[in-house]
Amino acid sequence: MSVEAFPSTIDEIIQQPNAESDRKRDRRLGKLALRVTAAFSAVTAIIALSMAKDISTAEEAQADSGLGYHITGAEKAWCSWPSRWSLCNQANELAAEALTKAEGVGAEKGWNISDGGADAVRHCYWNGRMTQVFGVETASGFGWRHEYDDTQSPEQFNMDVHNNQKGRDWASDPNILNRCMTGVEQNELIHLVQ
Repeated sequence: MSVEAFPSTIDEIIQQPNAESDRKRDRRLGKLALRVTAAFSAVTAIIALSMAKDISTAEEAQADSGLGYHITGAEKAWCSWPSRWSLCNQANELAAEALTKAEGVGAEKGWNISDGGADAVRHCYWNGRMTQVFGVETASGFGWRHEYDDTQSPEQFNMDVHNNQKGRDWASDPNILNRCMTGVEQNELIHLVQ
């Protein structure tokens, strides 16, 4: 049995002598398609790893700046798919918006941004805004992935999950920020410190 050189392009396969059976040509096209798919997958994996590194760098910069928001492993894994990058960027922009609003509320009301009333507002507002933009299912997915973090205490986890849910529940309110602030004042939102 002789070993033939494997053609490297579709043109070489198509220009094979007419004596070659369709089945053999189809098999060669299939092998070529597998090679192309493998190459594409490798490039996608390299891009995803590069993005995960960029996310890690951004996470470290945020932690160093004291912003209080970090990206969990579950978020990194979910956002590593290129088809999700745009959605993840929007969710991150909404998280930054929520942090800015919460810092303003914290300064105005004297509420703490770390486990306090301002933190409750941040979680509530972020999930409310995501629900307004993406719908409740997508917002819930981002909320749960963000809380899937083994660095939190059970009390912090319960507080954040509760406040995230309230934000999604109250998303129909056009002024979600005021609704979240009222939630803190009326003890509808949980906070561990003032």
